[in-house]
Amino acid sequence: MPKPPIPRQAHKPPQQQQHQVIATQWQGPLPPPEALEKFNAVVTNGAERIVCMVEEEQRHRQKYESNQLAAMIRDTRRGHYIGLAICLASIGGATAIAFAGLPWEIATALVGVPILGVITAIVNSKTK
Repeated sequence: MPKPPIPRQAHKPPQQQQHQVIATQWQGPLPPPEALEKFNAVVTNGAERIVCMVEEEQRHRQKYESNQLAAMIRDTRRGHYIGLAICLASIGGATAIAFAGLPWEIATALVGVPILGVITAIVNSKTK
């Protein structure tokens, strides 16, 4: 048995829709006063909440930077102490070699290598 024909529907043109997207941005931690007023209209105490959030973020960033600076100072100080210890140990070793009557080349190498490392570290720290 043949299938009945499918009735054709009238062709309707598609409906057109228009959308408008508006984006607003600003530089700095706070939006302009007009935007703060709009936030107040949408959220209770919206502007004050935003200002509190900015203040908290600033406190956090300052604490982070302060901790980072303190860590850099500690690392630098530790490097200085280690460099001093290596230099003193190599000078002591060179002195012991000299008193033991061993060849002077060994004492020179024992003092020269750490001193060269310290000079390299100083030069590299000045260029950074």
